[in-house]
Amino acid sequence: MDKQNDVPTLHPLLPSVATWLIAAVLIGAASALLRYQLIEPLSWAETCEPQRWQGWCVVRSATIELFQQQRIGWFATACALTGLVTGVRLFAGLALLSGAASMVLYAVEPGAFGALLGLLSLVRAPGDERSRGQTAATAMAPASKEKPSA
Repeated sequence: MDKQNDVPTLHPLLPSVATWLIAAVLIGAASALLRYQLIEPLSWAETCEPQRWQGWCVVRSATIELFQQQRIGWFATACALTGLVTGVRLFAGLALLSGAASMVLYAVEPGAFGALLGLLSLVRAPGDERSRGQTAATAMAPASKEKPSA
């Protein structure tokens, strides 16, 4: 809170995280549209069976390849872990986006895990002591090396 005006101030990372969350909602909506309009209808399955890699069947076939063996979900998890280890926020954002898509496209378990880790990495402050390899005990230790007086 700002003591002069008693107006709450926003965390500096909030606009960035909100942008990633809005993008994740849009990706989820686009994935749902793709799933319900191109993947699941029987008419598309019959049309694309003889010619899987022509016209709109390319999009359908590529999407099916993404969720077979939950590849898109494992991609989300790999991006999230890379973002946590390296501290690069782009990987965390990619994890959130691909996790949102994978939860709609049949790869729920690894996608949800990747999206959650990505979101946690996005909200973690870049200057967080734990992100630089220090343990929680080291970060909480007193800064002063003086002995307490008795």
